[in-house]
Amino acid sequence: GMVCSNGACTVRRPTGTTTCGGPCVATGADPLHCGACSNVCSAPAGAQAFCSNSSCGFNCTGGLLKCGSSCVDPTKLPNCGGCGVTCLPVPNNAFATCASSKCSFGCNAGLTKCSNACVNTQTDKNNCGGCAVVCGTGKGCQAGQCVISCTPPLSNCGGQCVATDSDVLHCGGCGNACSAPPGAQAFCSAGQCGFNCT
Repeated sequence: GMVCSNGACTVRRPTGTTTCGGPCVATGADPLHCGACSNVCSAPAGAQAFCSNSSCGFNCTGGLLKCGSSCVDPTKLPNCGGCGVTCLPVPNNAFATCASSKCSFGCNAGLTKCSNACVNTQTDKNNCGGCAVVCGTGKGCQAGQCVISCTPPLSNCGGQCVATDSDVLHCGGCGNACSAPPGAQAFCSAGQCGFNCT
């Protein structure tokens, strides 16, 4: 309705409202006229603007998280479960990941995640062939199998440590047996086969 004020007819405004080119608006809460006529509140992608106490703000929607002036996905890096959570540092030979808003890590190609480390289960004696598979004393890990560990220059040939520079059954390499003609005896020297006549 209209009222008479100072000798002129004016629009009757409810308390806390202002006429902004027509209808009365509550500038304390109207996002199109926040604090003043035509002061439109804006919002970033994934958010909805609001006006409260004549000040603009925004709320993130769809499970997004408010970080500064943006809405971010808390299930992805670099805001895993919180603003600026990059999930770093990570173990050697690893890369950061985010799953269900929780930090984790993956291992580079050829490596396996065992506890809090990335290991090569083909050669790691504490994770040989699989996590927590420990090779016993005096054994190493080769091709994912626990085998006798030989101290150089000895070599592991069929589970035995042999000197391939002098062993006639493994001369120069495992399984390379030296032979000799009739009336001779084979020998191995410096990894090379030979024979002596008898």
